[in-house]
Amino acid sequence: MLKCIVDFGSGGERSFVPTSLDELIERIHGVPRAMDPGQRVVVVTLEESQDSLAIGIGDRLCVLAFVKGDEMPPYYCSRGVLKEGDGLSFYMGGHWSEFSARTGISEQSALEAIRYFVEEGKLEPKIHWTED
Repeated sequence: MLKCIVDFGSGGERSFVPTSLDELIERIHGVPRAMDPGQRVVVVTLEESQDSLAIGIGDRLCVLAFVKGDEMPPYYCSRGVLKEGDGLSFYMGGHWSEFSARTGISEQSALEAIRYFVEEGKLEPKIHWTED
């Protein structure tokens, strides 16, 4: 069993402890696209450190947001290649969070980053991170 807890931002299911990394990735990938894009948020929290990595799943792009277990800054967001465009909004941590278009990355890259985070306990070095 993995040493993480997964919380869904909205919908019927609230949290679960995945039995495998593949199950975790499948469940995140399976977040219903029929849901309001702002509600498609999954937070993965490592049990030991309490560090968390959230993925906001948009229609075309995803956003990753990292918070250390002590919830103190610095906080980090993914950084994609877009410089302009519509921002992304997600309901995270009890409030709406706005992210600029430049934070958007592909779903594949976001899922790979989640996999790395759970396996290694740290941020995926292939992702460009920016302090939020």
